[in-house]
Amino acid sequence: MLGLRLSFGGGLKVEGKIKEVEVVRHTLFDRVHHWVHVSLMLTLGLTGIQIYYGFNLFGGFEIARAIHMLAAILLAIWYLPVQFYYLIATGEIRDFLLSFDDIRFQFYAVGNFMKLFRFYPVYSIYDTMRRQYFRKYNAGQKFLFWLDLVAVLLIGLTGIAMYWPDFFAGFLPLIGWAGGLALIRSIHFFLFWYFIATTAVHVYLGMIPVNWEHFKSIFTGKSREKAKPAITSLRKRR
Repeated sequence: MLGLRLSFGGGLKVEGKIKEVEVVRHTLFDRVHHWVHVSLMLTLGLTGIQIYYGFNLFGGFEIARAIHMLAAILLAIWYLPVQFYYLIATGEIRDFLLSFDDIRFQFYAVGNFMKLFRFYPVYSIYDTMRRQYFRKYNAGQKFLFWLDLVAVLLIGLTGIAMYWPDFFAGFLPLIGWAGGLALIRSIHFFLFWYFIATTAVHVYLGMIPVNWEHFKSIFTGKSREKAKPAITSLRKRR
């Protein structure tokens, strides 16, 4: 695809100086969706802390729980049908599909991080002829996208089970040997910290110098990307 391949042999293959071009990385919808998503997740996190630990952040317990449930419903609508309809309708869902090439990409990326390799696989390449991205997101970002989807579904189901235990009463005996509602509460709590941890890593990696252009694009929409005609290999020395 686009004449670019990641191989296991050879070294740096670049024709002259790598050219860059300013493109729209995130549309207005992308940015609005992202920040609404962030706001809802932050609301869920803070109200969840009050519900679990008893901190008085939003008034009484009932107020915090009501806000928590409202934010959960809005997130379920905003994150699942709205986002996936947009990704499928625009064709951007292809940017998140995993392939065997992603395994090779991650192999080199992890090896570079561990200082086993001197090169790092290039991603986020823009084809100026076709006016589209090649490997817009790296393998880690794509994997996290799908892992987050599973986590959102699980934290939603466990939340519903705790809020309406009678509705799930018929299913609880199946997991009664592992703790029933106690297990559901533990899974919900674990997923809460999963989102805290992955969000912290997401923000940190976004703010390191090599990713600064991509970090700014979630505010401005635009990013300077490597132009495809100038690159003949997906390897780049650091």
